[in-house]
Amino acid sequence: MEYNKREIGNIRLHTIKTNKFKNIIIDVKIGAPFEVLDIEKRSLLPYVLKAASQKYKSKEAISKKLELLYGAGISVSTSRQGNLSVMNFTMKIINEKFIKNKGLFEEALKFLREIILNPLAKDGHFSRGVVNEEKRLLLEEIEALKEDKGNYAYTLFNKEMFKNELQRYRSIGEAKNVKKVNNVNLYEYYLKCIKEDSVDVLIVGDVSNTEYLVSKYLDFGTKKDIAVLDYETKIIKKVKEVTKYDDIKQSHLIIGYRTNIRADHELHIANVVLNTILGGYQNSLSFMNVREKASLAYAVMSKNNALKGFIYIWAGIDGNKKEEAKQIIIEQVSKIKNGDFSEKDIDGAKAYLISGLYETLDSMRYISQKAYNDTILNRNFDIDKMIEDFQKVTKKDIIKASKMLKLDTVFYLLGDDKHAEN
Repeated sequence: MEYNKREIGNIRLHTIKTNKFKNIIIDVKIGAPFEVLDIEKRSLLPYVLKAASQKYKSKEAISKKLELLYGAGISVSTSRQGNLSVMNFTMKIINEKFIKNKGLFEEALKFLREIILNPLAKDGHFSRGVVNEEKRLLLEEIEALKEDKGNYAYTLFNKEMFKNELQRYRSIGEAKNVKKVNNVNLYEYYLKCIKEDSVDVLIVGDVSNTEYLVSKYLDFGTKKDIAVLDYETKIIKKVKEVTKYDDIKQSHLIIGYRTNIRADHELHIANVVLNTILGGYQNSLSFMNVREKASLAYAVMSKNNALKGFIYIWAGIDGNKKEEAKQIIIEQVSKIKNGDFSEKDIDGAKAYLISGLYETLDSMRYISQKAYNDTILNRNFDIDKMIEDFQKVTKKDIIKASKMLKLDTVFYLLGDDKHAEN
């Protein structure tokens, strides 16, 4: 696998050349600072662009064009990475080497240009019908998230732990604000994005000499670096404990720790290993002690956010045993701080992380995303270096990182019909 990054016009072009796949993906990532007032517009915009353009005026017309491109596919989304909001346009095509059409790669770039830069708009506004339909679908998606009670519990927890911080906001937005978006103000925002946002084009697959064609069709935006890491924090004077109720069969417990260890911190890699030992996989301390030994959770896991600097542990629990579950989870953190874990725990966590890195090489999307992540964090795209860094982590490093964990918030979402909140 050969990685190359260079600036062409206003964009950064990344090529990851590999003959491992029969397909090629073209990944266009449009980045801007995460702004509260823009969340819903940014969440909606990629779907409006994908729904219709000047040349392809409906979803049906777009589907027919994709079929003509040998069954190509396109997906869009908006994601948040720390203080960065990213609109993603990903197109997947078959490699020209396996078909008779030797101009397919250029046709795909033309199509992406049509979708992104030639939307169905006139006289200063998008098509009202397209915008209203995509708003309806987005509102349905937001409502559906409430039915995923694990996700819903995390959303409520996030709002509590980061009540006065930017972290509390979701990239998908809130229903009440989606309703305020219309075909005029969304188009105004679109023009701003095309002019001012940063643009990265990532190409994964067995393809060469892409610079000219990419610059011909996808040169837009503005060259700029955006600060990704979120340094907003607070002094913890008292642990916050919050209980909410819903009409659910399984209750949820989420415990949040501030680490203030972000991706640029010297203990970042040690903290990644720490999180894995704590609850990052099935042999973790939390999984073995809370679920397997004490039978207090039907599932348990922890996640590390290296862009904000926090770790949270989530467990699906019996609400009647919530205090017991909380105490055992907190005990696992104390164990790590006291060095009460083995070299076997460390080796198991490292093996899991390294195996995960190798698995990313089997996915074109993961390869593209890792290249982008490394770019926005000013790191080199180097799998071997990451593996070497994991191997270097010592027990002393993990204990040192664990000392930075400060308990911030304990959150319960309990099942109780008498207190159910709609």
